[in-house]
Amino acid sequence: MAFRLPEDIEENFLTCQICLDSFKEPKTLPCLHSFCLKCLKDYVKNFAVNISFPCPVCKQDTPIPEGAEGLRTSFFLMNLQEFVSHRATVVHKCSTCSTNTATVWCQECNHFLCESCLKFHGSFPATSVHDILSITDIFEGKLPGNVKPHRVSFCQKHKKEELRFFCTVDETLVCRDCIVTEHKAHVCSDVIDVATAHRTQIRQLVESMQPRLASFNEMKRKYVHQQQQLMSDKKHTENDITASANNIIRLINEHCQTLLGQINNTYAVEMRQITTEIESVDMATASVQSACDFGEQLVKHGADNEVVTYKKVLHEQLTKPEMRPPRTVRQKLRLKFMAADVANADVKGIIGHVIESRESRKLLKRAKQVKHFVAKTASDKSACYLRAVTTTKQGDVVVTDQNNHKVKVFSSCGNLKVEFGHKGRNKTFKNVWDVALTPDDNLAITDWSDKCVNVHTLKGGYVSNFGQPYIKKPFGITYTKKGKAVVADGINKCLYIHGLDGSLAQYIGKGEDEQELFTNPLYVTTNKSNQDIVASDRSKECIIAFTSGGQLRYKYGAPGPNDQQFRGAGAVCSDDDGKVFIADAMNHRIHLISQDGTFLRYVVTQEDGLMDPVGITVTDDGLLMVAEFHGDIKCFKYVE
Repeated sequence: MAFRLPEDIEENFLTCQICLDSFKEPKTLPCLHSFCLKCLKDYVKNFAVNISFPCPVCKQDTPIPEGAEGLRTSFFLMNLQEFVSHRATVVHKCSTCSTNTATVWCQECNHFLCESCLKFHGSFPATSVHDILSITDIFEGKLPGNVKPHRVSFCQKHKKEELRFFCTVDETLVCRDCIVTEHKAHVCSDVIDVATAHRTQIRQLVESMQPRLASFNEMKRKYVHQQQQLMSDKKHTENDITASANNIIRLINEHCQTLLGQINNTYAVEMRQITTEIESVDMATASVQSACDFGEQLVKHGADNEVVTYKKVLHEQLTKPEMRPPRTVRQKLRLKFMAADVANADVKGIIGHVIESRESRKLLKRAKQVKHFVAKTASDKSACYLRAVTTTKQGDVVVTDQNNHKVKVFSSCGNLKVEFGHKGRNKTFKNVWDVALTPDDNLAITDWSDKCVNVHTLKGGYVSNFGQPYIKKPFGITYTKKGKAVVADGINKCLYIHGLDGSLAQYIGKGEDEQELFTNPLYVTTNKSNQDIVASDRSKECIIAFTSGGQLRYKYGAPGPNDQQFRGAGAVCSDDDGKVFIADAMNHRIHLISQDGTFLRYVVTQEDGLMDPVGITVTDDGLLMVAEFHGDIKCFKYVE
């Protein structure tokens, strides 16, 4: 089988991603990204923090052993560069005689040979079986499938001895002398045989990663689509906001013009009336003044017969009704603008507001079990009675086992990592119940025989406790988005909300009529979508939800075996879409309700292999994890 070297191998695989040039003294990081030594030196100077630095490509934290020089030199890349350079060069001198033009290349010797030296090379039994490649085939890329770059490596201790063997105990290359002196009791195999086996294992590993790569690519495709959709939504929303604001501005301008027109019309009418009144007053004033002037002249200069003659006429003129001024001046008209209280106006109600919503993932017609392991461990002295389950940011699974008085931490595939049964100095758990991950990645653990909440590290180390003296019987525990702890108290029949320092911040448990809402609050969670606080009540066999401020939102459920009823209302949790899951232990099912308390469906039932579910959580990768009472941990895929 023949193959062609990819045309972009030098541009991509043999290119330093810092200087974007061919590698010079390539160094490979633990994450398998490689860079030039000089480039890494400069990069480490600028970005190193303490004794490590982030990989320039993937940002994985990389320890600095002894500066950049201490990082592993990539002979593999150096070999590949040399191999590619051979292919790129048409004419090579013979590596043996250094005179004639080479026509072939010996893969094992890594030498170019002319026709004469090839005959000499083939006359020795040790070299007669070497793989010989034509220079023309190398240049044209017509290479057999087993061709690979080759570099003879020599032992650092025994300088002339080739590292031809691999010690399977120390997992290191050794020479013949090393086997005799230092690896006598070790299994050492020919490096060719080991490399062949390793190539098969690496090929299988790479092939097994293809579905994962496909998943990553599909995830990226979805995220890119989300980016495009978000950009489109942003543009359309901005346009809608601008259009709404412009429409309001238009309406405001129109109303402004209406008000101005109203003022102008009123002004014009009133001014005409006042002007008419002024003109009427002026005319009356002129008539009276004229008559008065006439009377004064008549008195001073008129003859007796003239005074007698005009006295009656003058009296009639001055006593006419129109010569009398009105008793009152016409009432003044005032114009004034009553401005709206813009400072307190409901601008959202006028223009509108932005609604942020996420598309809910589509539910599968039937949940699929994708993982299962048993939480019983070798040190358990009794049967498992699980009570709760949660996961860490690293994907580890944490369960509480009431019957064995333990908290157990497993890897995501079910391997036990640590288990502990202590709760501080010289104390052990008696009735360990619930567990929640704290904001600083510790474990908050409740034990209902205690009167407080104990905090431990992920490895079991005791850190602190909180809740004294008011907590009497702690059951469920959860943390809000703001990092506040919410604890269900069975004796006080309420939920206690604690501040970041562990102090009591809020109490939830009574309705508007001051009647107690709980009889036996058992488990509690916060809705990841709207931050509601949702708790189960074992005695009432129902779910009660509150706003983050403590106002009652809804109640769901009733005692019984029928639809939307419980026989053992237990753990509650929610997913990113705001859907709420409730464990129904003795009905062997998980209820799924909306964030407003509307029943949606049973997401997992006894038909799906579920028995006695007590603890539930939704993992970061969107799986529903269920802890069954007798020790089984099961994961279900419930959305597409």
